Amino acid sequence: MAGRLVRRWQTDAGRWVYTVALRASSSRTASTGQDISADMVELDVPADRVRPVPGTSYEGVPKLHRLPPTTPLAVPIPPEHTPAAAADSGRWLGERVQAGADLKIRLHQPACEAIAGNTGGTLTTDEARWMIANEPIASACDACTARRTLVG
Repeated sequence: MAGRLVRRWQTDAGRWVYTVALRASSSRTASTGQDISADMVELDVPADRVRPVPGTSYEGVPKLHRLPPTTPLAVPIPPEHTPAAAADSGRWLGERVQAGADLKIRLHQPACEAIAGNTGGTLTTDEARWMIANEPIASACDACTARRTLVG
């Protein structure tokens, strides 16, 4: 059976899986009035079950590598990053929060005790305000001064 390679991706265990699109026919009499209709169906197939088509280049097919696991760093917080200093510093930390299948970003003072997930870079106050106003995935923490300072 021949299909079209959509993407290649690596599982957490390091195995490669190929997403292959196959043309499938089905009856749509009840919904469209047509007897037969052709659709593309995507299937995930283990790499050892897939062979390349001779003479075909697969350079443009996305290859998604798994990310190495991340662990929070146990680093002491310098005095300049205490809650009082953070409120005056104009710097905000973004925390990655997994909400079901969705990724959310919660903004905090650098020393906020409510940070429970992995954090990314820092933002200025203007950048943080813009992010909260324009990015549906962003919110400000209720435990530190982020909501009071950034949402207004």
